[in-house]
Amino acid sequence: MEDKRISVKYIENRNADKDDSAGIIVSVFDKEILIGVTEKHGGDAEVSLNIEMAKELLNAINSAIELANIK
Repeated sequence: MEDKRISVKYIENRNADKDDSAGIIVSVFDKEILIGVTEKHGGDAEVSLNIEMAKELLNAINSAIELANIK
């Protein structure tokens, strides 16, 4: 079986400076979760996470969501 990259989700929004569009792409390749960040007029970055590291990232995102929801 040939390894291939499977795109899961692309989310586009603005960068932190709010002066340009940026996006996040989540995909899977060879049992690794790939998280890519791209900016329309800037650089790209990608990180490869194994399942355990992806779970840690998910926990961190959930904690950040809870903090952002505090009124």
